[in-house]
Amino acid sequence: MRNLFAAVAAVSLTSLALAASPFDGQYQGNIHLTSAARAQTPCPHDTPFNPKIVDSTFMFHWNQTEVPTKVGPDGSFNATNGNVNLKGKVVGNSLDGTLTGPLCIYNVTAKKR
Repeated sequence: MRNLFAAVAAVSLTSLALAASPFDGQYQGNIHLTSAARAQTPCPHDTPFNPKIVDSTFMFHWNQTEVPTKVGPDGSFNATNGNVNLKGKVVGNSLDGTLTGPLCIYNVTAKKR
């Protein structure tokens, strides 16, 4: 019985390890303003960006908007909620993308820690 329990536990742990995507992990980076609709537009400038990807998914928070974001098998993502769009790609340990809002456009970068 003890051997059966050990075998089931080993299979369960192996299954969990296989379920994780290669993109999963904690990332650390920033969001950098690249353009604004008008010079007087109040766009935040550099903002920390520290997503945690779990099962190829992360929640992106921008102002009062939450954008659930799914990373595809090739590392690409494209998510929209209301007038906020986040699209880009994870390659190796780097996440790069573009955040587009109603008046501002940002470059999004992060590295896996």
